[in-house]
Amino acid sequence: MALNINGTTGISGVDGSATAPALQGVDSNTGVSFGTDTVNINTGGSTKATVDSSGKVGIGTTSPEVTLDIRANDPGIQLVDTGGSSTYGSIDFAGDTLVLTSRGGSSSDGIIDFRRYDGTTIDTSMRIDSSGSVRISHTSYSANTGADNLVVGNTSSG
Repeated sequence: MALNINGTTGISGVDGSATAPALQGVDSNTGVSFGTDTVNINTGGSTKATVDSSGKVGIGTTSPEVTLDIRANDPGIQLVDTGGSSTYGSIDFAGDTLVLTSRGGSSSDGIIDFRRYDGTTIDTSMRIDSSGSVRISHTSYSANTGADNLVVGNTSSG
């Protein structure tokens, strides 16, 4: 197929492939290619990420099954504060185990909160603090000063 350049419709006619992307820099096997209703990002001659026509994004897969489908030997998501602090959180998977990590440089250092949003307010349903204590549906989330490692319920209920 011929390459078409049109001032109104842009560039068309070349889909490319993972090993020879349609758009590339000096590295001939790294760039962007196009498939049937997909856009692919390729590096080293293989597709690393795909966006399909339904808006699903696949990282490590060319056939994403959910909105964000990540497939890797060591899958995880890390969120880093680039403002100069070492604050970050991560969601990782070790085998069949979900690992949540929270680190920061404040009084919330090492705290993991599970929150819910009712459309008006955000409420902490469960907290694991830096000492390993777990608090579920508890009104006070101050640091654990007692020997209780698991607190369930409202402090006013006794």
